[in-house]
Amino acid sequence: MSFIPYDLTEEKLNKIQLEGLQWTVAHAYDNSTFYREKIGNAGLKPEDIRSLESIEHLPFTDQD
Repeated sequence: MSFIPYDLTEEKLNKIQLEGLQWTVAHAYDNSTFYREKIGNAGLKPEDIRSLESIEHLPFTDQD
């Protein structure tokens, strides 16, 4: 059994993905000074994540 059922409509799958992205960003923002600063420096707040395309605006980090 997979985490997300294979028989979802594209709309339902997008909804699940968006909710997951919103939760992840809010959790990082609320619980990590590092990510709160990174997200804030990008001019974003968790409530700005309104679509899957919002991921393009999130700052990403690397190992360094």
